[in-house]
Amino acid sequence: ILIGLAFILMPRGKSWNCTPKEEKKNSPFINVEAGVIDETENSKEDILDTTSIFGGIKKNILSKNFKGGDVTNIMGGTELNFSQADIKGEVILDMTQIFGGTKIVVPSDWDVKSDIVAIFGGIEDKRTVENNNINPDKALLLKGTSIFAGIEIRNF
Repeated sequence: ILIGLAFILMPRGKSWNCTPKEEKKNSPFINVEAGVIDETENSKEDILDTTSIFGGIKKNILSKNFKGGDVTNIMGGTELNFSQADIKGEVILDMTQIFGGTKIVVPSDWDVKSDIVAIFGGIEDKRTVENNNINPDKALLLKGTSIFAGIEIRNF
């Protein structure tokens, strides 16, 4: 069970043989050439990383340059409100859920695409389609796994 949980909770794109020097090279916050933190490119608010185990998280994302992130729920829930946020291009939100749920509120002009593997779970898109004013330059791509869990997408 512990080995299975380690595989599920291990961040995507990293391997077990990662040395500290390799981690620094792959980090989006470090300028490798200068060896200093580059705050102009990304900030903490631009990248989301939430983990909920037997609990709940409610988060309002206020970033005007959201870059994506990771959401992990194990018998817990997460509520993400992107109504004050903005994105440029395609942004990937990686989700891993086991016996949990996520509610996502997005602006009405965002294009939300789902590439989630749902095992005894579901994805509900409850956005209202009043105007067809979806901006193709603002796409939120949901990737990951949902086991006995649900995802609800809404707009305001």
